[in-house]
Amino acid sequence: MKLTKTEQAILDHMARRYGRYSATSSLGHGPEGGKRKSGQREFYACMSLVRKGLAVQEGELYRHTIYNRGWGEHCTEISIKKRETP
Repeated sequence: MKLTKTEQAILDHMARRYGRYSATSSLGHGPEGGKRKSGQREFYACMSLVRKGLAVQEGELYRHTIYNRGWGEHCTEISIKKRETP
């Protein structure tokens, strides 16, 4: 099974650190103006690892909005853990 660099980096991180990883994807407008977008690559890599069966999603996706000076930033968080192999 071929993995992307981001997926492999997440698996390596989980091997070094308690077998868990979380990522936050955010999209919106910042208080200084202009669009803000971050965390998309890691978020979708986590979802891909779950689909490939290499990780298990913990709980549901957590969605919230951060408001600052009249602007909003929509965030979605995912938390995964390494799948236990028998």
